[in-house]
Amino acid sequence: TLYSDDLSITDDLTLGDDLIFSSDGAKITFGADAEVTLTHVHNSGLLLSDDSGVGTTKLMFGDEATFVHQQADGQLGIDADSIINITAPTIDIDASSDVNVSSTMTVEDKLTVNAPVAIYGDTISEITLNVKGVGSQEGALLNLQDSDEDDKFIVLSADQSHISGSDI
Repeated sequence: TLYSDDLSITDDLTLGDDLIFSSDGAKITFGADAEVTLTHVHNSGLLLSDDSGVGTTKLMFGDEATFVHQQADGQLGIDADSIINITAPTIDIDASSDVNVSSTMTVEDKLTVNAPVAIYGDTISEITLNVKGVGSQEGALLNLQDSDEDDKFIVLSADQSHISGSDI
């Protein structure tokens, strides 16, 4: 048992068992200037921060290009120099406003949408729909709007395989 308020070690410290911080708000500092801290937040978890408070500190995996960090207040960034792979039987994304995909999105299997789909942009030249199980008596309704928001309706049936803009 060591009885001291402070202990200073100027070289490596090796422990043979557990390291226990028995106070709320316990803090571990890193760096010659103690600029990065890992702080216990009572009943919540651990807070990784730096001298600026929040925002520039990263939790890195493997190398400096793969990390999780706070990009701005209320904004979490997950960055990788190649691929972010999320694997689970179900992935649930709950967004209160938008989910933004800023590049090509490929769905390898089935995409189920339980709400109207809106596609915006002036560079859309082709949309491919593969409607399975459509018989001659039923069809899929495709509603297109031009920039003036004029509705154009197309009913796709089993005998229609391609419709171009001039057919509307």
